Amino acid sequence: MHQVISLVSRGRECGQALALFAGGLAVFLGLVGLSIDMGQVVQARTDLQKIADAGAFAGSQDLPNKANAEDMANQFIVSNGNSDCSPSCVEVSTTDEQNDTITVTTRRHVSFSFLKFIGLDGTDVTARAKITSRYATGYAFDNQDVFPYGVWGGNGNTGGCTYGVCSGTLKVYRDNGYAEENVEPDPNSNANWDVTSNKFKGYFHAGTEVYQTNPDEWQTFSYGGNATGQEPIAALSYHYEHDIPIILPVISAAQDCNQCTLPDGSGADSYGVQFKIVGWVALKLTVDPATLAASQPFQGEVVSHYSSPHGQSGGGQTLPPSIAPRVIKLLE
Repeated sequence: MHQVISLVSRGRECGQALALFAGGLAVFLGLVGLSIDMGQVVQARTDLQKIADAGAFAGSQDLPNKANAEDMANQFIVSNGNSDCSPSCVEVSTTDEQNDTITVTTRRHVSFSFLKFIGLDGTDVTARAKITSRYATGYAFDNQDVFPYGVWGGNGNTGGCTYGVCSGTLKVYRDNGYAEENVEPDPNSNANWDVTSNKFKGYFHAGTEVYQTNPDEWQTFSYGGNATGQEPIAALSYHYEHDIPIILPVISAAQDCNQCTLPDGSGADSYGVQFKIVGWVALKLTVDPATLAASQPFQGEVVSHYSSPHGQSGGGQTLPPSIAPRVIKLLE
């Protein structure tokens, strides 16, 4: 009798073990399935975010042109991966300036492999990127892409362009004969140029503050004399070699100033030069300054639709949209 009871007990224990094993296996497989399906969701979300970011950054380069921005963004979305947000993933809107914001929302349906056995076929995954692109009205000269040289714009609207700064034109931003090279018809007959001799050669000797565009305010950031050993030649050469435009202020007027004081309070005993900044412009360097003698002019070609994350926007005046650098900021 005892032996029979023992066999029955063992049978019950084996049955319970099998039941527990089966239950545990089901839970384990469920967790594996959940991790696989959720992994697909995470992977899709990562891919979609990359696509949204690429599309938004691409489209922002053409703002405030709504049609061009939308077209460029959609091209990047198509070329970088599939998204189900047909017919368009892109919305251009206004935050502070007309058509200054682009939003890209990407979407993809992810089908489940394991969770469908509990009634879940899949889910829609989305990602969003929102960028503002506004006119740059201020930069600091200690920024990596902003250089302490001036583009002369005091000849009026020459060549059919505001301040004579046309896309594709060559501009001399540093020369021992800066005035003779830039000021028309000549330095002695242009009311916007009141600087004695040739002491200003295009290079600003001092100043790292953020300078805002203001056509009505004189700003001081330069003194006379040579700048041997002071100019950022290596940095300019780097931009030339890597085809990276530099950003420079456009000055519409210059005048001598006795006891000019820089923003940091220095220079009150020096004989300086004051300027009026009317905008900023990007130049693609056409010659490597490192290969030039100090007497040779530094030149660059005005580029259009250039964007930089380093400037400030708001307030001040801007050059025409086609050539004014813009400040790109990722909001989300």
